[in-house]
Amino acid sequence: MTVDPKPAPSGMNQVCRQLELARKDLLDVGLRNNLLNFRTRSKAGGKLLPKRVQVVDEVPAEVHRILVTQGRKMTFLPREEPQTKVEAAPPAAPDEAAEAADALERHTDRRLQTLLQLDRLQDELLDIHRAARTFIEERGVNSLFLALGALTWFEADASNEPRVAPLILVPVSVERSTAKERFHLEFTGDEITHNYSLEALLAGEFAIKLPVFGEDDLDVNAYLAAVGDAVATARRWSVDTTAIHLAFFSFSKFMIYHDLDCASWPANARPEDNEVISQLLGPSGFRQQPSPIGDDDFLDPLLDPAKVHHVLDADSSQEVVIADAVAGRNLVVQGPPGTGKSQTITNLIAEAVGAGKRVLFVSEKMAALDVVKRRLDYVGLGDLTLELHSNKTNKKVLLDELKRTMELVRPSESLDEAGVAALVAARDRLNRYADLVNTPMGSSEISLHDAIGLLLHYRQSASPGALDLKLEPNALLSWSRADIERKRALLNDLAAWVARNGPPQDHSFRGSRKLVHLPTDEPPIRATLGDASKRLDSLLGALQPMAAGLGLPLPQTLGEAARFLRAVGRAADAPDLSGLNPADDGWTRQGDDLMAAIE
Repeated sequence: MTVDPKPAPSGMNQVCRQLELARKDLLDVGLRNNLLNFRTRSKAGGKLLPKRVQVVDEVPAEVHRILVTQGRKMTFLPREEPQTKVEAAPPAAPDEAAEAADALERHTDRRLQTLLQLDRLQDELLDIHRAARTFIEERGVNSLFLALGALTWFEADASNEPRVAPLILVPVSVERSTAKERFHLEFTGDEITHNYSLEALLAGEFAIKLPVFGEDDLDVNAYLAAVGDAVATARRWSVDTTAIHLAFFSFSKFMIYHDLDCASWPANARPEDNEVISQLLGPSGFRQQPSPIGDDDFLDPLLDPAKVHHVLDADSSQEVVIADAVAGRNLVVQGPPGTGKSQTITNLIAEAVGAGKRVLFVSEKMAALDVVKRRLDYVGLGDLTLELHSNKTNKKVLLDELKRTMELVRPSESLDEAGVAALVAARDRLNRYADLVNTPMGSSEISLHDAIGLLLHYRQSASPGALDLKLEPNALLSWSRADIERKRALLNDLAAWVARNGPPQDHSFRGSRKLVHLPTDEPPIRATLGDASKRLDSLLGALQPMAAGLGLPLPQTLGEAARFLRAVGRAADAPDLSGLNPADDGWTRQGDDLMAAIE
């Protein structure tokens, strides 16, 4: 089922026509909306539906008086357990006075009678309590209501299925002090409202206008009777003046639908006269000059520290957003999670408050509101905020918060000029350092910052044993760009040579005193190498019997040959031991005497 809003008058301006189209998208008058088709039982099997409790044998006006007018809590009374049948005495004649007194007591006490037995009732109330708390935490809006009175209606005269729509919605909460106690029902103090969805449906589909709903002086019986009079012409429609249901209802979009009606706006605040709304919905769109601050502009000369009211750190991109917003520009700022959007919003609020302005911060998610509120509390600006979401919309809480804020001591408005001057001096000193390290040195066109970065990159990527380069600032001052390119080319040539021939320390001729090799040098070098090879073969031939006699390995390099010859020399210089028995144990038993003789 769809309901079209009333046709726009021919003289309506472009802005209001766009608002009417937007309002149409907000309408939800389908039968899946429980504000229009409220059911307590499922069609299959007639089982009770979860997260709702039906209250029976109570009077809506009395419930409203106890909960709202008196502000008292109410409890839930389960259905009595079935009793074992026993032989009963004949019933006595009915006492009408006693029955009336009993009914009056049931309807004026603080216990709401239900159709659920004790265990099922407590389980259902626990589910309702958890669901209501989750909805407030995620959306920041209470959606649990006690519905008083209901309209039974039909989609058409030929329809055989009745629909039920609640009429008066009282915002409530279901709480308990401890897990062992039973739940109680309490009025939250939020606005009591009528069924916006039903009002839009009746006006659009059936040309029926519901009576004016007044929250402050609400007379439940009178309003239900007035609804009955309004629908009296509809065949088979009726108002149940005893219906009471605890359930979840959501009609926030219908409240927006009502607020966006151009006809309800005051004459001195027409939507087409609002610059933002007219640009958003009008034919011209947003036409404003580009930001005076470019993406690569240096911000410090453009921002006066004495006029900046940042309370949290901000990078350059956030600074540009804040500066544009302070200048009155309309912005859409996007960014993935963790990029500092809530931090920027906090700084924007601080800037606006510092300029004596008011800020309305709106978010669909309660978490976003809480993050900004915690940041404002952290920097000492929490007392300037007035929370108007979730349980903070309670009138008493709102008035108490206003009273507390009004009684705060006004902070000093004197500017710490010495502190600002010290801040400017520190900022300028840091900027001078940044300018120096980023300015090209001499004619090299390379800054100290880039040179250090290149050196660090080399050291991190160099292989073990590589040259340890050091930064020579004087070289940067004396080298030209051509010098740097020439030396870079030489290094590239050297790297290519090493790649072909291997590391210099592994070269066969490492240590040679010959620095230049010409083709004409090759014949004498070959002759010398041939003679050296013969001499080495002769040397090895002479060393081989010595190695065998001494039990030593044959040397393979010149260094090993030198060590081998030193060992041979020591063996040649050793004393003649012929005629002695070195294995005799007297050498060890008379060691002290031998040492004394040697000395």
